[in-house]
Amino acid sequence: MYAVILAGGRSHRNGRHKACRRYRARAWLAFLCRPLRRAGLGVRVVVGLRAAQASRCVPQGVRRRWNRAARHGSPLGSLQAGLWGRPEAVLVMPVDVPPPSGTLLGRLRHALRPEGACVPAYRGRRGHPVLLGARLAHRLRAADARTERLDRIVAGGPCTSCATQARSVRQNLNRPRDWRLYVRASRGLGKDLPPHPGRPRLSRRPRRQPARAGGRQGA
Repeated sequence: MYAVILAGGRSHRNGRHKACRRYRARAWLAFLCRPLRRAGLGVRVVVGLRAAQASRCVPQGVRRRWNRAARHGSPLGSLQAGLWGRPEAVLVMPVDVPPPSGTLLGRLRHALRPEGACVPAYRGRRGHPVLLGARLAHRLRAADARTERLDRIVAGGPCTSCATQARSVRQNLNRPRDWRLYVRASRGLGKDLPPHPGRPRLSRRPRRQPARAGGRQGA
Protein backbone atom coordinates (compact mmCIF):
# COMPACT_ATOMS: atom_id res chain seq x y z
CA MET A 1 0.00 0.00 0.00
CA TYR A 2 1.21 3.47 -0.86
CA ALA A 3 -0.15 7.02 -1.05
CA VAL A 4 -0.51 9.33 -4.05
CA ILE A 5 -0.79 13.07 -3.45
CA LEU A 6 -2.24 14.99 -6.39
CA ALA A 7 -0.44 18.32 -6.72
CA GLY A 8 -0.72 18.96 -10.44
CA GLY A 9 -3.24 21.81 -10.45
CA ARG A 10 -2.70 25.39 -11.50
CA SER A 11 -3.18 26.84 -7.98
CA HIS A 12 -4.27 30.11 -9.58
CA ARG A 13 -6.15 31.21 -6.45
CA ASN A 14 -2.97 31.43 -4.42
CA GLY A 15 0.18 33.48 -4.84
CA ARG A 16 2.31 30.36 -4.53
CA HIS A 17 1.68 26.70 -5.26
CA LYS A 18 -0.55 25.03 -2.68
CA ALA A 19 2.13 22.43 -2.00
CA CYS A 20 4.58 25.17 -1.03
CA ARG A 21 2.43 27.18 1.36
CA ARG A 22 4.24 27.58 4.68
CA TYR A 23 2.80 25.77 7.66
CA ARG A 24 4.58 25.32 10.99
CA ALA A 25 7.95 26.37 9.54
CA ARG A 26 7.82 23.88 6.66
CA ALA A 27 6.19 23.45 3.28
CA TRP A 28 2.61 22.19 3.42
CA LEU A 29 3.53 19.20 1.25
CA ALA A 30 6.15 18.12 3.78
CA PHE A 31 3.53 18.38 6.53
CA LEU A 32 1.16 16.17 4.51
CA CYS A 33 3.79 13.52 3.87
CA ARG A 34 4.93 13.16 7.47
CA PRO A 35 1.93 11.26 8.96
CA LEU A 36 1.68 9.09 5.85
CA ARG A 37 5.31 8.02 6.04
CA ARG A 38 5.02 7.56 9.79
CA ALA A 39 2.20 5.08 9.09
CA GLY A 40 4.56 3.07 6.89
CA LEU A 41 3.27 4.24 3.51
CA GLY A 42 5.44 5.05 0.55
CA VAL A 43 4.45 8.45 -0.81
CA ARG A 44 4.29 9.55 -4.45
CA VAL A 45 3.59 13.14 -5.48
CA VAL A 46 2.15 13.92 -8.91
CA VAL A 47 3.03 17.37 -10.25
CA GLY A 48 1.81 18.96 -13.45
CA LEU A 49 1.18 22.65 -14.02
CA ARG A 50 3.81 24.81 -12.29
CA ALA A 51 5.78 21.60 -11.83
CA ALA A 52 9.09 23.34 -11.18
CA GLN A 53 7.69 25.26 -8.21
CA ALA A 54 5.89 22.27 -6.74
CA SER A 55 8.92 20.00 -7.18
CA ARG A 56 11.04 22.23 -4.96
CA CYS A 57 8.70 21.44 -2.05
CA VAL A 58 8.78 17.64 -2.39
CA PRO A 59 10.57 16.22 0.70
CA GLN A 60 13.54 13.90 0.42
CA GLY A 61 12.59 10.24 0.12
CA VAL A 62 9.30 11.04 -1.63
CA ARG A 63 8.98 9.97 -5.27
CA ARG A 64 7.83 12.56 -7.78
CA ARG A 65 6.03 12.00 -11.08
CA TRP A 66 5.12 14.56 -13.75
CA ASN A 67 1.70 14.40 -15.38
CA ARG A 68 2.34 15.56 -18.95
CA ALA A 69 -1.38 15.96 -19.65
CA ALA A 70 -2.07 18.16 -16.61
CA ARG A 71 -3.34 21.01 -18.78
CA HIS A 72 -6.47 18.96 -19.51
CA GLY A 73 -7.36 19.13 -15.81
CA SER A 74 -8.31 15.47 -15.38
CA PRO A 75 -7.95 14.08 -11.82
CA LEU A 76 -7.96 10.59 -13.32
CA GLY A 77 -5.01 11.48 -15.56
CA SER A 78 -3.08 12.83 -12.56
CA LEU A 79 -3.79 9.69 -10.58
CA GLN A 80 -2.70 7.45 -13.45
CA ALA A 81 0.67 9.22 -13.47
CA GLY A 82 1.17 8.05 -9.88
CA LEU A 83 0.12 4.42 -10.48
CA TRP A 84 2.93 2.13 -11.50
CA GLY A 85 4.38 -1.17 -10.38
CA ARG A 86 2.45 -4.17 -9.16
CA PRO A 87 -1.23 -3.66 -8.24
CA GLU A 88 -1.79 -2.82 -4.58
CA ALA A 89 -4.01 -0.62 -2.46
CA VAL A 90 -3.56 3.11 -3.01
CA LEU A 91 -4.46 6.03 -0.76
CA VAL A 92 -5.41 9.05 -2.89
CA MET A 93 -5.61 12.60 -1.62
CA PRO A 94 -5.36 16.06 -3.19
CA VAL A 95 -2.76 18.48 -1.90
CA ASP A 96 -5.34 20.93 -0.54
CA VAL A 97 -6.89 18.81 2.23
CA PRO A 98 -5.69 18.16 5.81
CA PRO A 99 -3.67 14.99 6.48
CA PRO A 100 -5.48 11.93 7.89
CA SER A 101 -4.75 10.61 11.34
CA GLY A 102 -3.14 7.23 11.92
CA THR A 103 -6.38 6.00 13.48
CA LEU A 104 -8.37 6.89 10.38
CA LEU A 105 -5.85 5.19 8.11
CA GLY A 106 -6.16 2.01 10.14
CA ARG A 107 -9.95 2.03 9.94
CA LEU A 108 -9.89 2.57 6.18
CA ARG A 109 -7.50 -0.34 5.76
CA HIS A 110 -9.71 -2.60 7.85
CA ALA A 111 -12.88 -1.76 5.89
CA LEU A 112 -11.34 -1.90 2.40
CA ARG A 113 -12.37 -4.49 -0.17
CA PRO A 114 -9.87 -5.30 -2.98
CA GLU A 115 -12.36 -4.65 -5.77
CA GLY A 116 -13.72 -1.39 -4.34
CA ALA A 117 -12.89 1.76 -2.41
CA CYS A 118 -13.26 3.03 1.13
CA VAL A 119 -14.08 6.65 1.93
CA PRO A 120 -14.32 8.38 5.33
CA ALA A 121 -17.69 9.97 6.10
CA TYR A 122 -18.48 12.63 8.67
CA ARG A 123 -22.18 12.70 9.61
CA GLY A 124 -23.03 10.76 6.47
CA ARG A 125 -21.11 13.02 4.10
CA ARG A 126 -18.08 11.56 2.37
CA GLY A 127 -14.71 13.27 2.25
CA HIS A 128 -10.99 12.63 1.86
CA PRO A 129 -8.76 10.66 1.52
CA VAL A 130 -9.99 7.80 -0.67
CA LEU A 131 -8.47 4.34 -0.28
CA LEU A 132 -8.59 2.27 -3.47
CA GLY A 133 -8.42 -1.51 -3.49
CA ALA A 134 -5.77 -3.20 -5.60
CA ARG A 135 -8.22 -4.39 -8.26
CA LEU A 136 -9.90 -1.01 -8.56
CA ALA A 137 -6.53 0.74 -8.79
CA HIS A 138 -5.56 -1.62 -11.61
CA ARG A 139 -8.82 -0.81 -13.40
CA LEU A 140 -8.26 2.93 -13.03
CA ARG A 141 -4.78 2.55 -14.40
CA ALA A 142 -6.20 1.26 -17.70
CA ALA A 143 -9.13 3.72 -17.95
CA ASP A 144 -9.32 6.44 -20.60
CA ALA A 145 -8.74 9.75 -18.81
CA ARG A 146 -10.17 11.69 -21.76
CA THR A 147 -13.64 10.15 -21.54
CA GLU A 148 -13.96 8.72 -18.01
CA ARG A 149 -14.11 10.44 -14.64
CA LEU A 150 -12.42 9.31 -11.46
CA ASP A 151 -15.34 10.10 -9.13
CA ARG A 152 -17.84 8.21 -11.28
CA ILE A 153 -15.68 5.11 -11.53
CA VAL A 154 -15.15 5.05 -7.76
CA ALA A 155 -18.85 5.67 -7.01
CA GLY A 156 -19.93 3.02 -9.53
CA GLY A 157 -18.02 0.22 -7.84
CA PRO A 158 -18.31 -1.18 -4.32
CA CYS A 159 -17.61 1.92 -2.25
CA THR A 160 -17.64 1.57 1.53
CA SER A 161 -18.19 4.53 3.83
CA CYS A 162 -16.18 4.57 7.04
CA ALA A 163 -17.86 6.72 9.69
CA THR A 164 -15.56 9.06 11.57
CA GLN A 165 -15.85 11.89 14.09
CA ALA A 166 -13.02 13.79 12.39
CA ARG A 167 -14.60 16.83 10.77
CA SER A 168 -11.35 17.47 8.91
CA VAL A 169 -12.25 14.83 6.29
CA ARG A 170 -14.78 17.33 4.91
CA GLN A 171 -12.38 20.28 4.84
CA ASN A 172 -11.12 21.75 1.60
CA LEU A 173 -8.25 24.23 1.75
CA ASN A 174 -8.55 25.29 -1.85
CA ARG A 175 -9.50 28.93 -1.34
CA PRO A 176 -7.18 31.42 0.43
CA ARG A 177 -9.88 32.17 3.00
CA ASP A 178 -10.22 28.48 3.92
CA TRP A 179 -6.46 28.27 4.30
CA ARG A 180 -6.32 31.31 6.60
CA LEU A 181 -9.06 29.89 8.82
CA TYR A 182 -7.28 26.55 9.04
CA VAL A 183 -3.99 28.18 10.04
CA ARG A 184 -5.73 30.43 12.56
CA ALA A 185 -7.55 27.48 14.14
CA SER A 186 -4.30 25.52 14.53
CA ARG A 187 -2.30 28.21 16.30
CA GLY A 188 -1.15 27.19 19.72
CA LEU A 189 -2.06 23.52 19.22
CA GLY A 190 0.51 20.77 19.59
CA LYS A 191 -1.38 18.18 17.57
CA ASP A 192 -0.68 17.36 13.92
CA LEU A 193 -4.34 17.58 12.99
CA PRO A 194 -5.99 20.90 13.85
CA PRO A 195 -9.72 21.01 14.50
CA HIS A 196 -12.30 22.11 12.00
CA PRO A 197 -11.59 25.76 11.24
CA GLY A 198 -14.22 28.26 12.09
CA ARG A 199 -14.53 31.69 13.47
CA PRO A 200 -12.45 31.95 16.65
CA ARG A 201 -14.51 32.09 19.77
CA LEU A 202 -14.00 35.31 21.67
CA SER A 203 -13.96 35.11 25.43
CA ARG A 204 -16.82 37.07 26.88
CA ARG A 205 -16.02 39.61 29.53
CA PRO A 206 -18.19 39.47 32.63
CA ARG A 207 -20.88 42.07 32.60
CA ARG A 208 -20.62 44.81 35.14
CA GLN A 209 -23.47 44.98 37.56
CA PRO A 210 -25.22 48.35 37.36
CA ALA A 211 -24.58 50.53 40.37
CA ARG A 212 -27.58 50.96 42.64
CA ALA A 213 -28.92 54.45 42.79
CA GLY A 214 -28.10 56.25 46.03
CA GLY A 215 -25.74 53.55 47.29
CA ARG A 216 -26.35 51.92 50.65
CA GLN A 217 -28.68 53.62 53.12
CA GLY A 218 -27.12 54.61 56.41
CA ALA A 219 -28.43 53.18 59.66
